[in-house]
Amino acid sequence: MLNPETRTLEVRLDVTNRNYRLKPDMYVR
Repeated sequence: MLNPETRTLEVRLDVTNRNYRLKPDMYVR
């Protein structure tokens, strides 16, 4: 659910990360 104050939401993904380029708590736009 969208947070109206920060206009953000939490998303969970299950992806292959062979090169370990994705790290916990990274942000995307």
